[in-house]
Amino acid sequence: ENGNIKVSDAWIRPGAAGMNTAFFFNATNSSEVPDTLISADSKNAEIVEIHETYEKGEDMMGMRSVDKVVIPANSTFEFKPMQHHVMLIKVIDDLKINDEGTVNLTFKNAGEIIVTAKVIDKKIMKH
Repeated sequence: ENGNIKVSDAWIRPGAAGMNTAFFFNATNSSEVPDTLISADSKNAEIVEIHETYEKGEDMMGMRSVDKVVIPANSTFEFKPMQHHVMLIKVIDDLKINDEGTVNLTFKNAGEIIVTAKVIDKKIMKH
């Protein structure tokens, strides 16, 4: 937690060394003004990007990197499977179930929040 941003329910999907995986969390903004996630970094991966999932066409989803994600005032933004997430690219060491990974999130107003998250194998639920 830092300033008006609180990060909760963070988890990382299992990933093997050299492969990619993803980090998910909720960001709650208790401020009267929006804040913006502007970058993410992790010692567990060579490259870290903020991604969004978008519809490429009928029943086709694509992923693309985004520069930032706005966390609206007085609300919680969910980074979750099939939506926005933080991509850990070229994982340095295997991230196995019950391991922990650390991701540094930088927000425009709240600054840096260092999040330690457990590796969990959650099944993807399609709504």
